[in-house]
Amino acid sequence: MTERVLVIVNNSDYLRVHTALRTAATLQSMGVSVTVFFTHYGVLRLTRNRVDDTSFGLGSEVREGLEQALVEGEMERIIDLLRMLRIMGGKVYVCPTALRVHGLKRSDLVDEIDEVKSLSSVLEENIDSRIIVF
Repeated sequence: MTERVLVIVNNSDYLRVHTALRTAATLQSMGVSVTVFFTHYGVLRLTRNRVDDTSFGLGSEVREGLEQALVEGEMERIIDLLRMLRIMGGKVYVCPTALRVHGLKRSDLVDEIDEVKSLSSVLEENIDSRIIVF
């Protein structure tokens, strides 16, 4: 049986989301079946205008180093991590309640989302998975 991991992202901080997706992509590349579920503030990072906006939610002291790492290729952009994860077979879901709370629609989000799906559905599908929360 394939090992499974559910990664729950409930924060919009660039570095937390990056770490969550980097962890998910690495696990997927190791043969682990990974599902990523964005909820609460995490959905804000998936909007088209914020997915790789380093000014959103970061202080200037961190932003400079982050932007340099992105330009120099030391870190992947979040959009690239989402694409990589999905190409390798990972799934990315978004909480419909979180979208409603933040006044967002599916059309406000990047295309690299598999589906808008409730927490209960995601948990039911991943009942035997290990869970990591970011």
